[in-house]
Amino acid sequence: MKGDSFIIDSKILGEEREIYVYLPPDYKESGEIYPVIYLLDGHSLHNVVSSFVQHYSGRARIPPMIVVSIASTDRMRDFTPTVRVGWRGGEPSGGGADKFLAFLSEELFPIVEGKYPTRDYRTLIGHSLGGLFTVHAVVAKPELFRAY
Repeated sequence: MKGDSFIIDSKILGEEREIYVYLPPDYKESGEIYPVIYLLDGHSLHNVVSSFVQHYSGRARIPPMIVVSIASTDRMRDFTPTVRVGWRGGEPSGGGADKFLAFLSEELFPIVEGKYPTRDYRTLIGHSLGGLFTVHAVVAKPELFRAY
């Protein structure tokens, strides 16, 4: 599988974030522009989702796509829209979903769309807390993605 990776020094999140990218096999030669899947928890799901995209696009079941996978560092902080009271008197956590949405739209999208031949069709995929974030994105900023 063709791929790329890079690190973003995010001013919004105040940390570095690792990004993995799956590219369609003929993306340089074809001259095509591609829809993009933005995948949460990319550190653990990148290979699985990229394999599915390669398999189904190779059989003309879905269009060829670019997969941009975002490695997680603090899922509770980034994927939850409200602060959660700490378990058994622990520190409160969460509440950073809007900040993470700003990271996507203001920092990650411009890099991806400047570096790769992308179409104006973004999909967001998340599971578990990433699924909660995906629902939050639909409600808070529905214009950012065309599919969820």
